[in-house]
Amino acid sequence: MPLQPGSLLNQRYRIDEVIAQGGMGAIYAAHDLTLNLKVAIKENFLPGEEHVRQFSLEANILATLRHPNLPRVTDHFTVPGSGQYLVMDYIEGTDLRQWMKNKGALEEVEVLKIGIEICNALIYLHTRQPPILHRDIKPGNVRLTPTGRVFLVDFGLAKRSLQGEKTTTGAQALTPGYAPPEQYGQGTDPRSDIYALGATLYAALTGMIPEDGLGRAMGSVELTPILHHKPHISPATARVIEKAMAVLPGDRYPSAQAFQLELKRALEMTSQGAVISPPSQLPEQNIPAKNPPLSTSGPARKKAGLLLSLVGIIAFGLTIAGLFTRKPLPTP
Repeated sequence: MPLQPGSLLNQRYRIDEVIAQGGMGAIYAAHDLTLNLKVAIKENFLPGEEHVRQFSLEANILATLRHPNLPRVTDHFTVPGSGQYLVMDYIEGTDLRQWMKNKGALEEVEVLKIGIEICNALIYLHTRQPPILHRDIKPGNVRLTPTGRVFLVDFGLAKRSLQGEKTTTGAQALTPGYAPPEQYGQGTDPRSDIYALGATLYAALTGMIPEDGLGRAMGSVELTPILHHKPHISPATARVIEKAMAVLPGDRYPSAQAFQLELKRALEMTSQGAVISPPSQLPEQNIPAKNPPLSTSGPARKKAGLLLSLVGIIAFGLTIAGLFTRKPLPTP
């Protein structure tokens, strides 16, 4: 049962409102009475000693993260018989899901910029030792601030990725349309976050939730091409996002760095196309020309050539005629 607004959590945090809730937990906006600031609290409903141990281990790792596109984890604790709690910076603004609900799909350039910013966060997470996976990237977990900053939030499901170890223990996030096929049981790696980010950008660009990854892997559905939804989108942008959403991990980008590089190239191509596209018709120049050159093109050039030829023939004829009519000089 979610916490009620006005209740006090851990003798320190006053719950102000429920931001989101589901069968596995909830997210709250709260006030830290000790530091007198607004915070976000993630609650996980995961009973059992193993879940508590896993939560404590992962929360300690998350508390060490510092990145401009990630909120800080400032506290974590377990309330016996209730749940596990992560306390994070509260990010002002709105999430991408709510933005799309109110205003529809985003412009292509904006979607590419958001993807590049989230890749910054993924590069940081995936290069930790051991790597950290978010495992629940979706529009609701991408937060946009009034100042234009982009944050990847909600770390209640983040996992360490150990070499040779399947990340299937702990909380599972299976958001249809955004979760990659392997997250349904085969285990995840950094390419799973790349799939989820690609699916998030797909939704932001088209206004449509992509077909579910498990259904695509089983052959029951196929991904609708981006250009089918939005024919005006550049093929380069569509190609980059759809590659990130490949069913097989080996067909996706091998790293967040590689994905970000292609997003930057698509952004550069799109921006250049918007800036240097030639006008449909050049304006006419109403400046009178004095003594136009003879090297004009088209019919004028032909007329000028014929005129010169005629003048030459007449001059040559006069010269010959002069030679025959001229009187001889007297002999000295």
